[in-house]
Amino acid sequence: MLIDIKILHSPCCGSASPLRQIVETAASKAGVKVNIAELSDLQEVVQYGTTSFPSIVINGQVMDFKEFKDPDKLVNLFEKQKISV
Repeated sequence: MLIDIKILHSPCCGSASPLRQIVETAASKAGVKVNIAELSDLQEVVQYGTTSFPSIVINGQVMDFKEFKDPDKLVNLFEKQKISV
């Protein structure tokens, strides 16, 4: 299964943060494949309606990345995505 992920950064912060590695590691632990895009362009980011950065969009659902300070929460979310498909 492929999970579509977008990491939304504040335009002033740019991309290529360590968040990508956190997402890749969690996906590996959950046994899922991910397609990751990192967005920091204001035009792209505002389409998701969030003002909290960094944010993560998983299969279209926007979430505050700070909710996943514990990487196991991200692993659990990926495992739930795997079951729901």
